[in-house]
Amino acid sequence: MLSSLEDVRLSGDIPTDTSLIAANGIKVETHALLCATISPVLRAALRQTSESSKSSTRTVKLDYASAEMLQKMLSFACGEFGSKKKEAKQMTGNDAMDLIQLADRLDMPPLHEACVKVLMSVLTSENAQDIHTCAIASNAPDLAAKARIILDARAHSHVIRSLHDKSRQLLDARVKKEAERKALEKELETLDTRIRNAENKIGFEVEKAYQKATAGSSVKEDAGLGEQYPHKSKRILMVLPLPYDDDLYDDEIGIGEEGMKSFRSKRRKDIMKSYGPDAPVYGTLDEAIDAALPGDIVRLQKGVYAFPSVGSSESFLFRKSIQIVGEKDGTQISTWNDDESPVIRIVQCDVRISNVQIVGHDNEDLVEVSNGARVWLEDCVLDHQDKWNSVAAGINIHMGCSAFIHRCRADSITTSAVNIDPQAKEVKIDSCEFTRCGVGKEKGYDAPYAPGQSGAIEISCKRKKVRDSYRATSKVTIRNTTIASCFGPAVCYRVEPNIHWADPSRRRFIFPGSSSVLFESNTILSNGLALTDPCPSWYQDGEVLVWNQSPDVHKREEIK
Repeated sequence: MLSSLEDVRLSGDIPTDTSLIAANGIKVETHALLCATISPVLRAALRQTSESSKSSTRTVKLDYASAEMLQKMLSFACGEFGSKKKEAKQMTGNDAMDLIQLADRLDMPPLHEACVKVLMSVLTSENAQDIHTCAIASNAPDLAAKARIILDARAHSHVIRSLHDKSRQLLDARVKKEAERKALEKELETLDTRIRNAENKIGFEVEKAYQKATAGSSVKEDAGLGEQYPHKSKRILMVLPLPYDDDLYDDEIGIGEEGMKSFRSKRRKDIMKSYGPDAPVYGTLDEAIDAALPGDIVRLQKGVYAFPSVGSSESFLFRKSIQIVGEKDGTQISTWNDDESPVIRIVQCDVRISNVQIVGHDNEDLVEVSNGARVWLEDCVLDHQDKWNSVAAGINIHMGCSAFIHRCRADSITTSAVNIDPQAKEVKIDSCEFTRCGVGKEKGYDAPYAPGQSGAIEISCKRKKVRDSYRATSKVTIRNTTIASCFGPAVCYRVEPNIHWADPSRRRFIFPGSSSVLFESNTILSNGLALTDPCPSWYQDGEVLVWNQSPDVHKREEIK
């Protein structure tokens, strides 16, 4: 309708009845109805003119506005100027500067708002002063405030520029220092690695010199004790234990953090009383292992010896020939690994562990013997707390290593109580007790993690690279040992191990080579609980030895 009104207004088809007198006396012809509609000021002027004049044409004097501005004002009222219509002519900043004052004087809010919007969009530091003056004169406070902000910023622009320059300089300096920090971190990491390598080399040379000095100390066998540890003891180191849960509730100790402090304080006094005030006492077992020298004994009282943080990926690492001796029935070594690291790792040294319960949670193995190391385990208990989720063996003896295991017990181990590489050197198991081994993993039935797929004592290779030319060399002696109620065979020898992550055809050993298995005076009872046939034909000597077999087994829910 407005568009039609503009067409009518400009066409001259309908005679005009009102003259707006602009500056310089120029008349702008229009219609009284339009003027009265868009402005209350014009409506009042037209009423006054009508009352005082008998002429049919009414005249309103607006000499403060140009004829051009009056035409644009009327076009805006008809929707053909400054509107959102595509065909409408757009309002410029200069138009807005003139029209806003006219809109204020004629009390035309729509035109006033449209002018403010245009001036807001074109406001810059160059025109801020003019727009601010115009906004004050035409009662536009928001526009004036915005212009004032720009004027103030311009007044302080040199300060702002200076601060911006300083900020950029600081940022550039920070980027440079950050690059230097990263370079220093990399250098420190390299230095730390070199320090660790140097310390390991020092430890290796010290151990090498110790082994050379004690070369005459061969492994001696005693009828009552089995193979004795060949090295004489030197210093005795002590370690403060963590309490068992029950110890925290002792009436004399108390509970919580204070109870812990009281417990360790009491144990320190006991150590001083037994070994003198100068006895070296360490807060954790790993500190004592690091401080020990070849030939030292680390004595453990009743209590728990574990890495202090749950989720640690560390193992108790032995690189020196030392002894760990605990109190019978009550000394526990454990870690809370979540990355399948062993609890104890013995590398290229001779270690004796006596009277200790070795406890794992989600570990790969409880004890790992590698790089030519030898281990003596006496009166120890091997225990998996998380039996169904672990993928571990009790003791894993690698190629070139030896183990002498006496009077040890293992129960409910996931795979084997003892796993022996076919190229291990010498393994002697005497007077031990292995029960409910080969229990398998809770999920997955691939060998050797399915129930019954592993022997309680297994000679098989976990290495991924084995050539057909490799000859078995391990010499295994099993005496006076009880193997009972295991889910698989008592003893299993596999030169072609059925392990799911490698092709069995590429993992062969030449057997017997120089290897041997001596099995005498043992007690074998009720094994093969997971086997479908409790006494299959391929057993040798009943349920003693299995050769390269992957037996048929029951599913876990079928095992009673």
